[in-house]
Amino acid sequence: MQVLGERTGLVLSSSSGGGTRGTSKCWTAKRANNKKGVTKCSHVVPSTAGHVRSSVFRPRAPRFPTRGKPSATADIPYDTFYDVGAGAAVTSESVDNASEWPLGATHSAEQGGVYIRAWIPHGKRVFVEVKKEGETEKFDRVPLHQEGKEPYWGGLLKGIISIGSKYRLVIEPTWNDCYEQEGYEVTRRDPYAREADFDSTWCYVPAPPSAFPWATPPLPPNQALVPWHKLMLYELHVGSFSPEGTFEGATRRLEHIKALGFNCVQLMPITEFGGLWGYNPRQLLTVHSPWGSADDVRRLVDRCHELGLAVLVDVVLNHGASKLNNLWMWDGYGPKNNGGIYFETGKDTPWGRQFSFDKPEVQAYLLEACRMWLREYNVDGLRWDSVENMPRELVKDLNKTLQAEFPAKLNVAELTPETSEAITSAKFNSCWRHTPHFDALKLHKKWTDDWLGLIRHMVDIPEDYPNGYNGVVSILGSHDQVGCRKEGAEDSEGHLHRYFQERLGTKDNWHARAQTRMWWAVNAIGRSLPMMFQGSEFLQRDWWNCEANNRNVHMQWPPIPLEAYAGGEVEGLREEDVWSLHMARCVRAINALRANSEALTSEELRVVHEDFDGRVMGVLRGGEGGASLVVINASENQWEEQNYQVKVRGAPYAASAATLVFNSQAEEFGGWEGSATAGTVQVADGRLHLSIPKWSVLVYELER
Repeated sequence: MQVLGERTGLVLSSSSGGGTRGTSKCWTAKRANNKKGVTKCSHVVPSTAGHVRSSVFRPRAPRFPTRGKPSATADIPYDTFYDVGAGAAVTSESVDNASEWPLGATHSAEQGGVYIRAWIPHGKRVFVEVKKEGETEKFDRVPLHQEGKEPYWGGLLKGIISIGSKYRLVIEPTWNDCYEQEGYEVTRRDPYAREADFDSTWCYVPAPPSAFPWATPPLPPNQALVPWHKLMLYELHVGSFSPEGTFEGATRRLEHIKALGFNCVQLMPITEFGGLWGYNPRQLLTVHSPWGSADDVRRLVDRCHELGLAVLVDVVLNHGASKLNNLWMWDGYGPKNNGGIYFETGKDTPWGRQFSFDKPEVQAYLLEACRMWLREYNVDGLRWDSVENMPRELVKDLNKTLQAEFPAKLNVAELTPETSEAITSAKFNSCWRHTPHFDALKLHKKWTDDWLGLIRHMVDIPEDYPNGYNGVVSILGSHDQVGCRKEGAEDSEGHLHRYFQERLGTKDNWHARAQTRMWWAVNAIGRSLPMMFQGSEFLQRDWWNCEANNRNVHMQWPPIPLEAYAGGEVEGLREEDVWSLHMARCVRAINALRANSEALTSEELRVVHEDFDGRVMGVLRGGEGGASLVVINASENQWEEQNYQVKVRGAPYAASAATLVFNSQAEEFGGWEGSATAGTVQVADGRLHLSIPKWSVLVYELER
C-alpha cells in the first residue's frame, strides 16, 4: 500500500499490507536472527485526523535499522529524516535533579514549563511532539535527554507547552520489533498520562491536582468520610448508569443513590479500557475519555462527598488489554511477541497478558495506578480485581505502602475462591464474598438440610475474618452475576446471569418480588458490608450489559420521583413501575435502619432461635448499648394469629418488650396490611408471640 506523506508531499511506502487509513497496526516482524520465529505485535495506536503515524511523515533515510538489533540511524543528522521547519530551534532543558521528577508530564510554575519524564530502556533517541495551539496538523518536536546511563529520559519544555497541551513521545529504539510497520521510530502515549485522546496517541498535560476547586476539601489521610463498619455500597457502571453514559450523567443521578439510603458508591473501572465492562485496561493512569475528563471524575467524587457518599474505584492491576493495548511493545522492544517491557515476563490469561510483576519499574507503575486515585481524585478506597492473578508478596507490599500513606482508605480484594487470607496475609481491609449469593439461589433450587448453616453464613462472617467490615456481600448479585455477555444464554460453565428476581420467576411473579425483598433485608442486617448492583433496587428485568446498540440492558429508570421513595401516593404509574417503587421503598427502609442502628452495625451477632421444620431463624444483633431481634422466615409457611413463638434468650440483658421497626412484607413494600405483629410486643418467658408472614424479614428493637 502507498500513502501520501502529507507534510512532505512525497509518496512513501508502508508495510502494513492493507487496512484503513489512519490506523497503525503492527502485526508481523520476522527477526533476522530468528528465521522461523514470527513476532506478532498487537499494539494498535490510531493517529489523529485520519493521518498515518508520524513514522511515515518523513522520507526514508539512506540506511535502515536491523530488526531485532540496535538501530543504525544514530549517525544520521536529525534534519535528514525529519523536517522540523519553524520548530528546528525548539529544544528542552536538562536539569540537575532529573531523577527526582515524577514520571509523566508535570507542570511547574517555578520552572516556568513542563517537565516530561519516561522510562524507556530501549531508547536510542527520544523526542516529544507537542501539538501547536490552534493548529490542526502542526506540532513541534523536541529531543529529550537520557539521565546518564539510566533507562530514563526527560526534559523541561518551555514556551511551546502548557496545561492542556497535547503531547506524545517518539522513540527511536535500540531494538525495534515494530520496524516493519512503524519504521525507524515508534510513536507512543505517555504511560503516566492522566488524560489522552481515546483514538490517538495524543496525551494532555494535566493541571496540578491541587488546582481543582473542591467543594468538599479532602480529609486528612487518617480520617474516613464514612466509618468502615457503617458502609453500604451501591455498585454502578458509569457507561450504562445514566442515559448519557458519562461521568457528568452519573453525577446528575447521585441523589437517587442517596435517597435509597446508601452511603458509598462503588465505581466499576474508569481507567481507559477496551471492550465494554472496563476490565481490559489499555493503560492504568488514564481516565476513560469516552465518558469524560479527569475533572469530570473529580466533580463526580466531589458531588458524592457533598451528599455524604464515599467513593470506591475498581482497579485492574493483574493484566493488560488483549486488544488496543497502549503499553504493548511500548518502546519497540518485544521479541517473540512477549509484549515488551511491561509484559515480557508475564503469563497469558484469557483476558490478556499479565504485567511483568517482577520488575521494580512495573511495580512502581502499579503503585501509582492506586495512589493516583487516592491522592489526586480524593476517592475513599479501591476495589482490586482478581488479585489471585497477582503475586501475593507484591500485593502485600503494595497494600502496606498504601495503608502507610492513606490509613483511612479502604482496600477491598476480589479473591477467587474467597478466603480470609486476603485480610490476614495480603493485608486488604475487606474482601468480596460471592458465596452468599449462590447459597441463596441454592436454597431456591433445592431445599437442603443445611439451610440454617447457609443463612448463618450469609448474615455472619467466617470466624477467621477479624471484623465484619472485612467482607462485602451482595446476595442479589454484583456485576459478575447480573451481567450477561451472551444475550441471556448460559455461560461456558452452564450458569445463567440475571437480576435476582429473574432467577426466581421474573418480576411479574409476586413470590419472586417478595423473596428478593427478603434477601436484600437479610443482606442489610448482616455483619458484612452490604452491596447492591445498579437496577436491583427497581427489580430490573432480564440482565445487565452495556452494549451501545441495546439500551434495554442498561439501567432502566422508571418515572418515579425521588421523594416517593419515602412514601406517599404516586399517580399514573404502570403496574410494573409500582413494583419498582415497592422495592425501592423496601431498600430505603432497611438501609436507613442499618445506618441509624448501632446494633445492626455492631460486631455482635448470635443466632438465638432455629426452627428447622418451620424454616425460621432468629438472629440477635447488638449488645449492651442496644439490641435488635431479626426474624427470618425463608419459607412459604405463615403464622397469622400471633401464634408463633420466637426465643429471645441470650440477649445481653433481660428484654421486656420488642417493637417492630421493619417488615419486608409491609403493604408499602408490596406485602399486605397486618402481615406481621406491629407495635410493641411484651416478652413472656423469654419468648415473643408473633404473626410472621411468608418469605419475610422482621426487625424488632428490644427494650429493657
